[in-house]
Amino acid sequence: MRYKIRRERSGAFVFDGEKRLVFSLSEEELKSLLAARDGDASALQPALAEKHLFRDGRADFFVIEPPTLAGSGWLLAPNRLYLELTRKCNLRCRMCYNAAGQALPSEMTTGQFKALLDSMNQAGVFEARLTGGEPTQRYDFFDILDYVIAMGFYTSLATNGVWESDLTGEVCRRRIDDVIVSLEGPEEINDRFRAGGSFRKTLAAIKALKSAGIRKVRINTVVSRANWQEVEPLFRLCKEYDLLLIDFIHPRPFGRGASEDAKAIALSAEETLEFNRLVQRLRKKYPGVNVVMDFDLLGEKELPRHPIVPRIKACPAGREFAFVSPQGNIFPCGVAPVHDIGLMTEHEKKLFIAGNVLERDLLEIWQKSPVWEAFRDLAMCKPPKCHSCNFWGKRCFGTCPVGAYYHTGRLDGEDPYCYSHLLAERG
Repeated sequence: MRYKIRRERSGAFVFDGEKRLVFSLSEEELKSLLAARDGDASALQPALAEKHLFRDGRADFFVIEPPTLAGSGWLLAPNRLYLELTRKCNLRCRMCYNAAGQALPSEMTTGQFKALLDSMNQAGVFEARLTGGEPTQRYDFFDILDYVIAMGFYTSLATNGVWESDLTGEVCRRRIDDVIVSLEGPEEINDRFRAGGSFRKTLAAIKALKSAGIRKVRINTVVSRANWQEVEPLFRLCKEYDLLLIDFIHPRPFGRGASEDAKAIALSAEETLEFNRLVQRLRKKYPGVNVVMDFDLLGEKELPRHPIVPRIKACPAGREFAFVSPQGNIFPCGVAPVHDIGLMTEHEKKLFIAGNVLERDLLEIWQKSPVWEAFRDLAMCKPPKCHSCNFWGKRCFGTCPVGAYYHTGRLDGEDPYCYSHLLAERG
């Protein structure tokens, strides 16, 4: 069927498998749709009739009804799950928060990942994002990818793009909705931080993806003192190859990002402001290039909405999406300190590990784990600075609770990259 509908506390989310996007229904719209499905064709609202939810008089949708729990600001099931297929990686990037390199002991088997995908489908999850480590380094990568595609998920792949030609060909002949490729800047800077020769291989992968007709190819860039003034080449690359956007990401002091060298090149709030001013100038110079970044306080538009994760008011971690580690642990965000559970303190486990999908049902973990409480309650994960800020919920999703934890030891502390106070000071 074309549409997967997941009921929410009020109304529903609808995944359009043809247009590959999610839209919402109000409670009244949902009632009219279900009445039409049950035989009262006159009940269908005109706006819904235009979406072709019926084909040849029959409903072209199915409805998933998760258990309805009290609460607000979080979905009854995640719209997206990040599946970390492996920690194995063919690079050793200097800022990698996962310290990716070697596979972890007891990574989930092919069958266990497929069982998880079955649970995701039953729960009404819309997007499966395959990530790592480097997901293409897993021995059964294409078995898992093909299963994701066959089940009709919105399929996204986060990769370094450092592929050999046979791997490139195999990836490019599959229907992937969204490919997120990591680059740190022009060749000299990128290869210094990632690996010699990696820029050219990644660029070759980008060219191949676009030539294969994969429309949504984007760049992720970790911003630091080593590259923030050298990002214009990425704008030119986006323009030349018609890439979807650049996502500028602030590093977090975890994994290899916790080294003294890595921490020494993290931007200050003042430098983050100067970087954002540079981005504003480049946006005007390259008007067709889209940029996403945290603390986009100078942006002239509201933050763009993802077709699957619309983002409600705050960071979607634990509210609209979650991550699953190669060993099955489920946690709110990729930059949380969970790359090696053996290195976590008991306090950190209580803060960040919501459960394990090999031991408990996915939906039960999502709906009932106490770990989510601090991420879903904005009074618990946002500092007073956010609550009094005019940018919050418009051009900014507020302090990153994990970033605040690294900086202050508290999820409701202030993020060191926030520069809203500097705008107030300087007018």
